[in-house]
Order: sequence, then structure tokens, then C-alpha cells
Amino acid sequence: MVTEYRVFAGEELRADVGDKGRVIRGALKFNTLSVPLGGFVRFREKIAPEAFDSVLNDEAREVMAYWGHDINKPLGRRSAGTLRLSKTDTLLKFEADAPDTSWGRDAVESIARGDVQGMSFRFRVLPDGEMWEEDKDRNLIRTLRNVELQEVSPTAEPAYTKSSASVRSMQEVIERHEQEIAEEQKRLAAMCADRQRRDRLIRTDLRRIHP
Repeated sequence: MVTEYRVFAGEELRADVGDKGRVIRGALKFNTLSVPLGGFVRFREKIAPEAFDSVLNDEAREVMAYWGHDINKPLGRRSAGTLRLSKTDTLLKFEADAPDTSWGRDAVESIARGDVQGMSFRFRVLPDGEMWEEDKDRNLIRTLRNVELQEVSPTAEPAYTKSSASVRSMQEVIERHEQEIAEEQKRLAAMCADRQRRDRLIRTDLRRIHP
């Protein structure tokens, strides 16, 4: 399984300092199409509401929050209780108790000031965890339906433009499309052959009736 990253505008990203310390909150929005992703094969992507259920329903699954994707600057860890995940019908929400460290204070200050408005998440698609289809305009759409969430992090890049989507996944889509086209061609050829045989039989019967 290939590890992928996405960077996009964070929903409800904010930071507060209060009785509970420094708390960073944010969310990922479901069923929202990304900007075009990929290279040679372009596609758009959205997250299904059930995409993270396997992680949400298993407290043993580790998820991290980092400052700037730096593994040496953790903002929260699920197993430690300093990173909490939940969801609504439209959002996956996270809440991180930022540490009283230089990067923890920097993260809270930058988010509170509005300098950091983006979100990033790192994930791996589980078997049968994605669906590829075409919309009415024949644009390729990828829906994430079951993924292993590994990281949710604030980021200064608020555009859903970064993608390391699996080349293998896209190649599989191309191959499936080619196979579907080939099967459709075979089906049409078989229909034509059946019609030709039927027409020949009809002509033969007509000649017998009207020699």
C-alpha cells in the first residue's frame, strides 16, 4: 500500500489558549471535490463519510499530528490522549493539545493569527477502499471509501493541490477502462454476428416460403 498526502484548506481550523492549555482544532470535509490531481492521468478526488470509520472505531490505531510534517515536532498523539478524533455527517474533526514547547507555541500563534490556514492528512488506501468512476462530463473521479489515517496536521499551504496518489492505482484504472472498452467491443461484435446470423436465417426461410 502506498502512503499518500493531501493538503487543502482546513475547515474550522483554529487555536485557543485557555484553562485546558493550548488546543488546536480543525476538520476535513466529506464529499467535496478536490482540484484536478495527478500527472498524465488527471482526476479529482473526494472523501466519503465512511472513509475513516475503521480508524475511528479502533482506538488502538495510532494517528499523529505534527507541526509542518516534522516528526520531531509532535502536536498530539492519539494513544496519549493528546489527539482526539470524531466525526459528524459532513466532517472529520480533530482536536490536539499542543505541547508547551517552542513549536507548540509557534503553531498556536500562527493559527490564531491566520498565518496558517491549511490542513494536511497522510493516509494509505486499504484494499477495496477506493472507487473510480466518470462523471457526466467524463471527468475521472476517485472516492476514498476506506483508508488508514496516519496523520492530521496544520499546514501553511491551504490548497488541495499536492498529490502523491499511487501511480499503480491510476494504472489500474486505465487498465480497467481499457478492459471495459475491449469487453464492450466484444459484446457489440457478438451482437452484430448474432444479427447477421438471424438475418441469414430469415432470408433462408423467406426463400423456402417464396422460392
